[in-house]
Amino acid sequence: MIGISSHENDYRLSWALNKALNIELRKTDNYDVITKKSPVKQSFSKYTYVDETSQLDYILIANSCENGYLMEEYKNLDYVFLISQDFTQEEKQKYLQLVKSAGVIHLATFVDIESLKSKYKLIF
Repeated sequence: MIGISSHENDYRLSWALNKALNIELRKTDNYDVITKKSPVKQSFSKYTYVDETSQLDYILIANSCENGYLMEEYKNLDYVFLISQDFTQEEKQKYLQLVKSAGVIHLATFVDIESLKSKYKLIF
């Protein structure tokens, strides 16, 4: 999982990631979260792409909505970018560099899902 800081709108960021990674992220239904801690529905903007050839799922989700944050520990990150596969360290670095090359990104960093207190919100 890559955390992204960018002042661009979600559609502009998805367009830039599409160009940088040669993928086709498209807007899908928002990612809705309701928890015991916060019974008010949180609705996060979401873009997805499934690469049939490589069997990879790409998911871009906004980290904030009007009712709070998806990852409360990382309020400084604007988006979460998930790629559904375990990669070698070399492949992870390659993807991180590709994400950074999108041009509209101020910061891109790996986020360790296991260390997140709010990881229960990331169940798809």
